[in-house]
Amino acid sequence: SMNKSYKFSGFFKNNFLKFILSVCILITFLSCNFITEKLTALKEEVFNENKKQDVNNSGDNQSGENIFNAENVVFYNKYVAASNAVYDAIERIQQSYLSMVPDVNKVQKNSFLTAAFFVSSVENLESVIKNQNRSLYDDGELSKLKTENENMKNDLETAFAELLKSAEEYYETSKKISRYYDSKIFKDDPSLIRTYDEEIRLKYKENKIVSDEFISVLESYKPVITIRNPDDFGSQDEKSTVVLLNAYGTILEAAEKFNKNFKRWNKGEDLFELKKDLENLKRVYDEEKIKVMD
Repeated sequence: SMNKSYKFSGFFKNNFLKFILSVCILITFLSCNFITEKLTALKEEVFNENKKQDVNNSGDNQSGENIFNAENVVFYNKYVAASNAVYDAIERIQQSYLSMVPDVNKVQKNSFLTAAFFVSSVENLESVIKNQNRSLYDDGELSKLKTENENMKNDLETAFAELLKSAEEYYETSKKISRYYDSKIFKDDPSLIRTYDEEIRLKYKENKIVSDEFISVLESYKPVITIRNPDDFGSQDEKSTVVLLNAYGTILEAAEKFNKNFKRWNKGEDLFELKKDLENLKRVYDEEKIKVMD
């Protein structure tokens, strides 16, 4: 069938494909960040007269707090980027571990295991956690974000702090296991091979639960997207702002759909639907880029 034509075999091919797809989504999010920065530099009066309309058009926004203005867009987008950094670092460790120990039953004293990538992945997570903690607590980027929606600010800060706590627990486990293999301790004491395998898989599942909880909180505060007609506004700055805002919202919708399905995709699964989402994201991005550049 056509679906089967998009299947790939082998761990390396699957992870190389994930890497390529990650690059694509990163480029898209970087473009969104660019639009966000442009929005913050322009006058926000263009959004104010439509706030009431934003609230009325949203069934999920009874409080009127999820307004799709520059301030809320920046706040939301920064937490998307921060959580993605943590998620990607943990995925990198887990996949490198599974590559190193694909079958725990086959690891023996004389097994040749290369732990270099696993070790570097653990070090990368350590760096990510330190950076995100500084950002959240030490007068960093996340701590300086502003929004009139105090509920969003408090809930996201609390949920992200829990995500970092869970990531730290996963890091401590992976660090211990990386030393076990990198220092060849498993050759002298193979009794911990199975124990450590169960432990890292458990910590990964626990982190996934916390990550899903964070995403649920994040999505509950997703700014309401309203597509406006640039011709309804007077000055050229206002028109330009609306074009950028429309482009951001449209790209964000397509990017989030792809990103959500991408994160659910597992090695060996069919890629046909994911490929369609990626093609749609590229089409939407290209179309909106033309509108912005006009």
